[in-house]
Amino acid sequence: MTPPPGLTRWRPGGAGVRMDPVPAVGEHPERILAGLGRSAEQIAALRDAGAI
Repeated sequence: MTPPPGLTRWRPGGAGVRMDPVPAVGEHPERILAGLGRSAEQIAALRDAGAI
């Protein structure tokens, strides 16, 4: 068996890739918006407007 492209330290039957659960839609909007440079006030305004 050959490893998929880009996968390092792979061995058959081993746990070569860690897969975390995928977040649900809308689960982390504040964290994402903060990561995009939005301020806490801007995020609060979006939350108050019902946008998030």
